[in-house]
Amino acid sequence: MADDQKVFLVKTGASLTISPPLGLMYLSSILKKNGVQVELLDLSCRPELQTKLLEQCRRTPPLGIGVSALTPDIPAATELVKQIKSINPDIPIVLGGIHASFLPLESLAEMPIDAVVIGEAEGRAMSLCEFAASSRRDYWSIPQVAAKDADGTICINRESISLTEINSLPLPDWAAIDLRYYQSKVGQLIKRGTRVATVLTSRGCPFQCRFCSIPNYYGRIYRKREPNSVVDEIEMLVTKYGVDEVQIVDDAFNVDLNHAKAVLKEIIRRNLHIWWKDPQGFYLESVDDELIDLIVRSGGYQIGFGIESSSTEILRNVNRRINAPRVLEILAKYKKAGISTFGNFVLGLPGETIATAKRTIDFAVAAPLDHIHVSLCIPYPGSALFQEMDAKGLLHHRWGEYRHFNVFPISELDANQLKRLLRKFYLRFYSRPRRAWQLIHAMTHGCGLTIARTARAYLGKKKTYLTSPYGSH
Repeated sequence: MADDQKVFLVKTGASLTISPPLGLMYLSSILKKNGVQVELLDLSCRPELQTKLLEQCRRTPPLGIGVSALTPDIPAATELVKQIKSINPDIPIVLGGIHASFLPLESLAEMPIDAVVIGEAEGRAMSLCEFAASSRRDYWSIPQVAAKDADGTICINRESISLTEINSLPLPDWAAIDLRYYQSKVGQLIKRGTRVATVLTSRGCPFQCRFCSIPNYYGRIYRKREPNSVVDEIEMLVTKYGVDEVQIVDDAFNVDLNHAKAVLKEIIRRNLHIWWKDPQGFYLESVDDELIDLIVRSGGYQIGFGIESSSTEILRNVNRRINAPRVLEILAKYKKAGISTFGNFVLGLPGETIATAKRTIDFAVAAPLDHIHVSLCIPYPGSALFQEMDAKGLLHHRWGEYRHFNVFPISELDANQLKRLLRKFYLRFYSRPRRAWQLIHAMTHGCGLTIARTARAYLGKKKTYLTSPYGSH
């Protein structure tokens, strides 16, 4: 590989909440470990870097460009790729991530890219670089890669590959980003620390919720990092980068109760004195008194739960394994310990009616919850819901519209009904004085402008969106 050539790893998109691109940061570590020059550009928090990338393509064409884009960001990624190819059509561009993995043929047909990596990319990153360096373009010879051949035919290599051995990965390349740019719009817009970072302790989810694409992407096998490795990373973030809050971004952090406890015990043993929260990946049913005690002692201050609906029938419709009658009892345990609770809800799931939605609103208002996030159901690519509806011809593929405040024909409720229910949900929940005060307190501690923007969006005053509460989109 030429000494003056580098690989650019690019994340596209824009939303009200942003976090370090851990997937690209793992790739950056692997490539650097193998002697490849890498520069990571996160356009979601620094859109001005796009100009830098295009100028670099004009001056010294990079060895290759890896692009990661979530479903609603595909239009922005497509425009970026077109600009790069108009400058130099010979620059290899590879698209990865959940959207491209489930729609490789469509991605190659829609975008002037050279290849799509299907699934986790760490095991094939070096092969792609070696092909680019040798001017080979038969990327389809690499397992689980799709590409066009010389006559434009799209080929997919279906050779099976093993899931990434998570404990064989190096730590994410934290030197590749500047944490300062991620502090004003942290997950769920609430923080206690002054310098926040995200940490992944596992991959995979053993459940199969019909609205979620995570199990089909990362697998249903729950792969755990060694607790010492997790806390080594946290300690490094504290000592080297001045981090005082960590957000755990697993999809199912405490599914293995003993693993979650081991991580928290190691944080306590090292006396790290950090705040931490889990915005989305806490499984309600996996809890005991020891876990709650460890959360408090290790600096945990807020836990997010995917509750979705109070209707047992709707939860069954989407294969959501929650014992609805026990939710209030479990939430009360956390509240009693002084841990802030954050409920994630979805309106418009299959079977939703005005009556079921109103019961869910009543449930949330009465529940021991401090904050909520409510979205409208979006059938993201990779989910069973998308596959079923797309097969029936019920979905369009205008990817920019796959955002939380857009309505898809999933339930019997129309757009006006769902948007009224969404506004009602937030207004009723935060009309209680205690919750209103908590929201005001959050607004005065570093997230005011962002939360104000969000409130306008919820009330229908401004067209905007949040990142998904399910991690995948």
